[in-house]
Amino acid sequence: MKAQHFLQCFIAAFFLNNPFGIAGESTIQGPSAEMLIDGVPCLGNSLKSTLKVHECTLAREHAVSGGVLPAGSHVGFMKGIVGECKLSRKAAFFGQWLPAGSTLFFDQQGKMTQFWPGTDTVIQGYFLKARDDGAGDRLHPNGRLQAIWLVEDKEIDGIPCTSSGNIIKMGWGVISLGTKRMAYFYDNGRLRQALLSRDAIIQSRTFKKGEIISLTPDGKLDLIAKKLE
Repeated sequence: MKAQHFLQCFIAAFFLNNPFGIAGESTIQGPSAEMLIDGVPCLGNSLKSTLKVHECTLAREHAVSGGVLPAGSHVGFMKGIVGECKLSRKAAFFGQWLPAGSTLFFDQQGKMTQFWPGTDTVIQGYFLKARDDGAGDRLHPNGRLQAIWLVEDKEIDGIPCTSSGNIIKMGWGVISLGTKRMAYFYDNGRLRQALLSRDAIIQSRTFKKGEIISLTPDGKLDLIAKKLE
């Protein structure tokens, strides 16, 4: 989803729940001074507000669930809860370093749900491409990858995986798969779900290219698992 749409949804949910929330207060006067808005330290000359929603550049580091947002990062927030942030420099979340320019998304409780890498990067042996649109990559709370878009076909735990949306290669059915095309992992790093890049025999069962397969935490086929997205 686009960042703007994501933030609009985040804003709408808060506004409907409490349309008469109390706005933040300035702690220091002056156009470029730090202003504390609902607990978020903003540079005053960067602040933009609509109703109870604020956007600004952080005047200093700001702690959120899972990590610390660097000073200079651009944030959108409501009632002190950051909904979106573009990192001014690399930062660690759940112990995993993410590159400068990455955009992080948070739910209404302030938990990071997904991210767009700011630059092409390798995380835990997987190549992640910079992006600025669509569903993002995800981390488990222990820092291990939870779901990623594979840039190229890759064999993971013996399974031929892809995230390709190419209808010539994968067939028309791939159009409706959405985020089911992502590679999903357990918090132990083992593959949990994947889209097959080719026909394959897996644990004595035959599967066709374009099928989605699921695995248990110890790597066994799970034929009744609900598909993740």
